[in-house]
Amino acid sequence: MRVERFSVGPLDNNLYLLTADGTKEAIVIDPSIDSEGVLAEIQSRALDVKRILLTHAHIDHMLMVKRFHEATGAPVWLHTEDRPLYDRGADQAAAIGMPWPGSAPIAHAIADGGEVGTAVCPIEKLRELSLA
Repeated sequence: MRVERFSVGPLDNNLYLLTADGTKEAIVIDPSIDSEGVLAEIQSRALDVKRILLTHAHIDHMLMVKRFHEATGAPVWLHTEDRPLYDRGADQAAAIGMPWPGSAPIAHAIADGGEVGTAVCPIEKLRELSLA
C-alpha cells in the first residue's frame, strides 16, 4: 500500500491518499480546505475511491467532503462520537467566515476498534491513523 500525504489549505492540513499496489483502489482521509488539486490528481490517475474517512469533524476537515463525495461517489465514514459536530457544519463554517457547501451523507458510523480499511488498503485505527 502506498501512503501519500498532502499538506493543503491555510491551516496546512494533512490529507492522506492511500492506494493499493497493483490496483486503482484508493481511500481518501480528511479532504481538507483547498484540496481541489488532490481531487484532480485522483481523477487524472483514474483512482477508484472506495471510502472517504474523516478522522474528526472539525470544519477544516469537512469543507471538501461533499465535493469529494460527489466527484468520486465514495461513501463517507465518520466516528460515531463526531456525528453531532458533523451535523453542525454550517455553524462551524459561519464561525470562521467560510461559505458552507453542505455535507455529504454519512454512510458508515465508525466505532472504536472497528475496521476502516479495505482488503487491499488495510487501516487498523483511524483516530491514531495506524496504517497496517
